[in-house]
Order: sequence, then structure tokens, then C-alpha cells
Amino acid sequence: MSPAHFLAILKVETRKLFRHPSGRVGLVLAIVLGLAGPLAILWFGSSSAELNGQPLSEKLTYDAPASILWSLTIRNVSHVIRLLVLAMGALALAGELKARTLREALLRPVPRWSIPLSKWLALCVWIAVANALTWTVSALGGAILFDAGGEWQNAAVAMALTTAGDFTMAALILLLAAVTRSVAASIVLAIVLSLMNWFSRAVLYVVEQIAIQAGQASLADMTALSRPWLPTYAMDGWTAYVFPMIGFGENWWQPWITAAIVSLVCIALTSARLQRLDIQ
Repeated sequence: MSPAHFLAILKVETRKLFRHPSGRVGLVLAIVLGLAGPLAILWFGSSSAELNGQPLSEKLTYDAPASILWSLTIRNVSHVIRLLVLAMGALALAGELKARTLREALLRPVPRWSIPLSKWLALCVWIAVANALTWTVSALGGAILFDAGGEWQNAAVAMALTTAGDFTMAALILLLAAVTRSVAASIVLAIVLSLMNWFSRAVLYVVEQIAIQAGQASLADMTALSRPWLPTYAMDGWTAYVFPMIGFGENWWQPWITAAIVSLVCIALTSARLQRLDIQ
């Protein structure tokens, strides 16, 4: 397959995502989430709420990067964009398989690996555009309402890690859609796997703390080293830059490596699944 042919397929897949109602709704939500950050700071800053005996307004940072971090927190804690990514990914593969619209593409003389790869890259393009909208709106809102200065590096890295986590989730849902061939089942399974992954991360953290209290340094070190390799760190690496107490320390690079590994493995397995798929 020539690069030009693959780019043509990618263009078609990207156009389908941006024209789909869920894609358009997602872009609107990305703008709303961008506004949510600076507005949340403005609201909490004008409230009389207290934290640890001090006014909450005195603990807030009033600038554009802080607005971005607030928007990212609201975005990621609500999971609204990632749920949309799950829906779009499931519809792009399982939905088209069920509707038999993918059959023609699978019967064409093109490598089957090009299908999941183009769909994943199209999802990545949509994610990048949605996150860019959130960043731009939040930064402009923060600069207008507060100050354009601040810690831009933390905001930039947190957004980059958020985007990497979204890319990973997109690759995962394509794999589950190819395996289950059901939109609903693939979405539910993705949510269940995410919850199980979070549970595994929590269990390892508890084991690490117990090992520290018991003086088992080797066990504590082993769990501390293994936790960052869980997919949750790839999908939620942004937390280290929003909540400093979760910082990775010397392991700052691990979320990037984990995200790349999980994404590549998922796309490879999806391609292998499509190679064996009976489309007759």
C-alpha cells in the first residue's frame, strides 16, 4: 500500500468522525469544558468557603495555566470526553461490522492492518482537535479573567499526558470492538477493564504501604516499581501534574512508555483479529 492510498483512507475515516453527531457534540463539550476551568476558579474565588481554616480563595492560583489545569481536572474526572471516545471507537468498528458497511473495506485489496490503524489515527486526530479546543478556550478565559503568566510547563505536560491517555483508550476500544463485534459490549468491557485496572493500582498501593510499615523494603520497592507500568498510569498520567502529591519523581517517563506500549499492542491485536475475521 502506498502512503498516498493510506492517507486517502485516513482522510475518509477522519471525515466520518467529524461529521458524526457524537463527534460534533464532543467538540462542543470540549469548548464547554474549556470554559469550565476559569469559571470554576472565579466561582470558588468569590465564595466564602474555607479549607483547613483558611479561605479557599487564598489557596487558589489565578492565571491561565491554572485555568487549564482546572479544565483538565473537570474533563478527566467527569470522563465525558473519554466516554465519547469509547462510543466513537466502538461505532467505528463494531458498529460498521454489525451494519456490514465495513465488509466492503475488508474485501478490498488493501492490507487489513490499514483499517484499524486508520481508524485509530482518525480517533487520535479528533482527540487532538478536541483537546486543542479545550486548551485554547481555557487559556484565553484564564488570560482574560486573571493573568496570562504562570506555570505553563505543568499545564502543557498535563495536557500532553491527557492526550496520550486518550490515544491509549482509543486503541483499547478498537480492540474490544473487534473482539466482541458489539458496540454495547465493547463499551461496557472497556469500563470494566478500567475499573479492574484502577482496583489493581489501589491494591498495589496498599501492599506497598503495608510493606513499608512492616519493614519489607524489597516488597515495597517491587510494588512501587510495578505500579507505574499499569495502563492506568498511561491513561491518567495527567494527575501527577495536577495533584503534586501523586508525582512520579524519577519515573516521570513511564506513563509515556506505557501509553505507547499499550496502544501498539492493542492496534496489533486488532489487526490480527481482523485478519482472522470471517466476513462472508
